[in-house]
Order: sequence, then structure tokens, then C-alpha cells
Amino acid sequence: MALTGMQIYKSLPKTNCGDCKFPTCMAFAMQVAGKQKALTDCPHVSDDAKGALSDASSPPMKLVRIGPAGEAGVEIGQETVMFRHAEKFHKAPALTARIASTLSDAEALARVDAINKADFTRVGQQIGLRLATIDLEGISGDKAVERVKALSAKSRVPFVLMTEDPSVMSVAAAAIKDAKPLLYRATEANSEAMIK
Repeated sequence: MALTGMQIYKSLPKTNCGDCKFPTCMAFAMQVAGKQKALTDCPHVSDDAKGALSDASSPPMKLVRIGPAGEAGVEIGQETVMFRHAEKFHKAPALTARIASTLSDAEALARVDAINKADFTRVGQQIGLRLATIDLEGISGDKAVERVKALSAKSRVPFVLMTEDPSVMSVAAAAIKDAKPLLYRATEANSEAMIK
């Protein structure tokens, strides 16, 4: 549940010092409640207040970064609401296309080219594919390493590696660890092995 400006104000030092670029602590608290400013913008807030308010005001979804830092990477999560009708989502959706494990190497490379070039307009907004999902089901570890390296060299978007086999996931993820792919398909049965 979102905190009100008054709830936040009670935890502030109430000095009206202006170090946060607002004339009063109440004005700053209202900005924090409206999600316009972060609580850490006040240099005088106590650690106890930070702890109490950060738990209550933290986003319901954690931030997940896929790919390298900067424009090439994709950030999802850290939204302040669970449903768009409650407010709005601030991060653009990360659309992906799947590169099936049954495709030949040439077909997989052609799919990466298509993903790189994908661009379309929806409601006046330019949208492209921001991720590529590499399906590794049924592929051996050596073949998976070859495939992810070849596709990684040609792709302009980050990857989602998809397999339920922990040994294949381990070697494939290690092969392109600097690309920071999202690892997908941990289940209840394989979760312990996937964590390792």
C-alpha cells in the first residue's frame, strides 16, 4: 500500500532546511508520496526512518536487468503498481521472439537477423523486439555453447536462455556470461540444480 505524505512526513527530521531542494519537509514528503522524489534525496533522514519507510514504499516487483548496462540492456520490474489500471507502468514491455531448438544453424542466424530488423508501429509508437529467446531443449551442452556463441555474436538484443536441463543451462550461460542473459525454465524439480 502506498504511503501518504503525512506518513512520510512523520519520519522526516522536520527541519525545513531546504537541502532536498524543497522549502519544507512537508513539500518533500508530498513529492516522495507522489513518487516524484526518492526518500534518499533528503540527506538528514535517519537510518531508522529509511528502513521503516523503504519496506513500506518499495515496489512490489524487483528490478531485473537483462543484458549489458546501458541502452543495449533491458530493464523490467520495479514498477510501483501490480496492475496498469492502478496507475501506469513506467518501463516499456520487453517483447521477445523465440529461436526454436529445432532450427538449423543457418535458420537460427536468419531468425536473429529478423529479430535485429524487427520494427513496427503501434498506436503511433515505434516498437521493436528487445529480447531474443534461445530455446535449448533437446540440444547437447557442446551444441548449446556453439549456438549461443554464434547467435550472441550476431545479435543486437540481449538473450533469454530457455531449457529445463541444468547442465545445458550451466555451460550455455557460462559461454555468454558477459552478455548477462536471463535464465528461464527453472521448475520445482530442477530448481536446486539450476541455482548451482
